[in-house]
Amino acid sequence: MRTAAWCVGLALTGSSIACTPATFGLGDDEVGDGPADGIETDSGAELGDNTTDGEENGDGDGDDEADEGDGDGDGDGDGEPTGDGDGDPAQSCKEPDQPGVDIQLYGAFLEPENCNELAFVARVKAVNGNSHTIAACACDVECEGQELTLDIDLPNPSWLPGFEGGECAFFYVYAEQVEPGVCRRNRVDIAWSADEDPWYSVGSASEDLNHNSLALAPVIADDCSDECGSWKLRDVTFVANGSQKTLGWGEVATVGNYVSTVNWSSYVTPEGCGAGTDVTAWTAHQ
Repeated sequence: MRTAAWCVGLALTGSSIACTPATFGLGDDEVGDGPADGIETDSGAELGDNTTDGEENGDGDGDDEADEGDGDGDGDGDGEPTGDGDGDPAQSCKEPDQPGVDIQLYGAFLEPENCNELAFVARVKAVNGNSHTIAACACDVECEGQELTLDIDLPNPSWLPGFEGGECAFFYVYAEQVEPGVCRRNRVDIAWSADEDPWYSVGSASEDLNHNSLALAPVIADDCSDECGSWKLRDVTFVANGSQKTLGWGEVATVGNYVSTVNWSSYVTPEGCGAGTDVTAWTAHQ
């Protein structure tokens, strides 16, 4: 039997998910170095042919004694069988370890785990790296209260909205429940007004994949199965303004009015060995 293995290279991060021999196990910190343009499929390595010197190397010593070893087929004398009995290693799938997308919105009256989905106008008062101080008030009003902080962590900070202090915009902020009473911010869309389509969208979500004229549809690109269950890599099909593109990890394309759209890392991990993960991560920018 020959087991399949897959690994993924993400442009900018080089992290991976992979099927590996069980000696690595779940959660090891191997870093893949696959190509930057998406998914590379590799086959599982086969073990050696396990032949003896007398059979293949022609030493001619006529020794009739049994080969030294432990009978597990790996020739290491450890007496512990490995693999599935036919010479192949047991398979183990790894969770991705590359940076993803993280969104936080908080303030005096709004904690990060708040589950409310919000739509509001706000003025950007200050930008410090990935952190945006915004004041929720009408664009034609100078307001000092109701300040919020919007933090957006991305694998590449050049994909941040690029606000300048004083600009005013309409924000859609979505959330999904991760456990009873606890939510995480999973998508932010930003438009110049409520009457226009967003010019910016970012998320890391298992839901809320279809809002405000930008829809995302995950597509299974490859999978890996072990004792924990089925692990799936995803391409993502983006649909906007009558245009459609399917992108692998780290791939960038123009889709509709979004000049630059990227599938950062999209995958599913099973619940068999802990909490399962279902993530589609993207940024789209006009």
